Amino acid sequence: MALRFALLALLARVPMHGYAAHRAFDDAFGDVVELNHGRVYQVLRTLEEEGFATGEERREGRRPARRVYAASPRGREAVDAWLRSAGERGEPLGEEFFLRLLVGRERGEDPRAWVAAERTRVAELLRLAGGASADAGRGAEDVGGLVAFWRRLRARADLAVLDECLAMLDRCRAKGAARAATASRPASGG
Repeated sequence: MALRFALLALLARVPMHGYAAHRAFDDAFGDVVELNHGRVYQVLRTLEEEGFATGEERREGRRPARRVYAASPRGREAVDAWLRSAGERGEPLGEEFFLRLLVGRERGEDPRAWVAAERTRVAELLRLAGGASADAGRGAEDVGGLVAFWRRLRARADLAVLDECLAMLDRCRAKGAARAATASRPASGG
């Protein structure tokens, strides 16, 4: 599901044919997820069929015509809604979280609010699962206990990632503010 929104965000930036979409996806999101060429074309066709993208045949010079896709207004709204819905799902951090982070960066948005919302959600999951105290001094007695233990460990790891993400965003903001302050100072004459 996240793949389609990430691809759609790229199409909202600039229309492109399948091969270019694959290359742009790999450049922007390749560190998070690998997307093969066949899947790109499948997702593009589905986005067009569902009205999230438009497609038209274009010929460039002597080359055969290619289908060029662009995000429709409905597609742009869907990407906006997807970014706003962060923190509403119950699954742990994974590919979708990092794709959201990268899409937000591509769009020049500050993801701090939805990262904080995601942190609140994960902290609540940990609280409901018994937090750190549930693991003190005992092992799992059965598969159910092992699953609960795994969920607590996963939630703690997700919290650590979210805390680091917020710290990284704060460091980036501070560096940007320092650069802006330096750039706005008048040059000193000698």
